[in-house]
Amino acid sequence: MYRQMTVYFMSGTGNSFRAASWLAEEARARGVSARVIPLDSARPAGEIGRDKNELVGIVTPTHGFIAPWTVLKFAFFLPRRPGVPAFALATQGCMKFGPFFIPGLSASATFIIALLLALRGFSVRGVFSLDMPVNWIALHSGLKPRNAEAIVARARPRLAAFAARILAGRPCWWTAGNVFTFLLGIPLLPISLLYLVMGRFFLAKIFFANPKCTGCGICARNCPIGAIVMRGKKNPRPFWTYKCESCMRCMGFCPEKAVEAGHSWAALLTYITMLPFAFYFFKWLGNQVPGVASLDNPLGRNLLQLIYTYLSLFLSYYLFFVLIRIPLVNKLFTYTTLTHLYRRYHEPGTQLKDIAPGPRPANP
Repeated sequence: MYRQMTVYFMSGTGNSFRAASWLAEEARARGVSARVIPLDSARPAGEIGRDKNELVGIVTPTHGFIAPWTVLKFAFFLPRRPGVPAFALATQGCMKFGPFFIPGLSASATFIIALLLALRGFSVRGVFSLDMPVNWIALHSGLKPRNAEAIVARARPRLAAFAARILAGRPCWWTAGNVFTFLLGIPLLPISLLYLVMGRFFLAKIFFANPKCTGCGICARNCPIGAIVMRGKKNPRPFWTYKCESCMRCMGFCPEKAVEAGHSWAALLTYITMLPFAFYFFKWLGNQVPGVASLDNPLGRNLLQLIYTYLSLFLSYYLFFVLIRIPLVNKLFTYTTLTHLYRRYHEPGTQLKDIAPGPRPANP
C-alpha cells in the first residue's frame, strides 16, 4: 500500500521513541521503507514529499491529557501536503497493580494532532493511544522494573495490530478505545488547555539539582527542547527555562539521580504566586490617591493579578536558583521533596543515545 513511512516523535523517557521504533519495524517487515525522526532534528519541508504512497506519522507523549505544546506547534507548522496519508499516535501512562493493568488516558492528544494534520491537507487515516509505563516521576515514583516490562510487553502486540491496519490502507478511527478516549477528552479539554497555559510555566520552575550534581551537563545537552542551560563558571548547575515541557528526561537519565522536582518549593511557589496582590494593591492605592476607585474593577484586578503571577514566577525562581547553591538551603529542599525517595524511570530498552538530540540517518 505504501512505499515509505516517515514517523516523527517526541520522547522524554523513551516511551514514544519505542512506539515509533516499533512502527518502523512493522513497516519494514512489510517491505516498506521507514525512518524515525525526532522532532528536534526534523526538517519536514524536505522530508515529506507529495507522494500519496508515502505515510506520515506523529508519535507523542500525553501531558495533561493533551499533546505537549512542542508537538502541537510542530503539527501546526507542517508543510501543506494535500492528500498525503497520515496518522497520530499517543503514548499514555499505564500502571500495574498485581495482575491488573490500569490504562492511561490520552484524551484529546491524538484528535487535536489529527485535526492539525487535516488542516495542513493531509489525509488522516486514523489515531491510536498506546498504554506505556506511567513516567511522571516528578509526581510519583517510577514503576517497579518488572511492572514496567510487563506493560511494554503488553503494548507491543497492540501496536502491531494498529500498524497492520494502517499499513494495509484501512482507516482506524472509531474503535472502542478511540470512542472512549474521545468522549472523556471533551470534558477534560479545559484542564488540558489550562495545562498548556499555566502548567508549563509553573512546572518548569520546580526543578533543581541536589548536592549529587557534578555539573556534567548531560541534562542540558540531551534536553529535547533545549530548555536547560548550565549556569555558573566554577560550579555550573542546570537552570530550567520556560521552554521546559516536563518530559522527565533529565530526571530519568541523570546518572547521579541529581535532578529533583521540589515539592516543598512547589508549595512555597504556589503560595507566592497565589497571593491576592491585585486586591491589596488597589486597596493601598485607594488610600493613597483619592478618586482611583474606578480602576478597581474585575478586569483591572485580573489583569494585574496575571502580571503579578508571571513576574513572581520568574523572579522567585531566579532567587531560588541563587539560594539553592548554598549547601544548607540545597539540603533543606532536597530532603523535603519526595522525588529524593522516588524510583527513576526510563523505557527499559531505551538508552540516552537513542533519543539524544541530533540528526538521525534515514533507515532503509
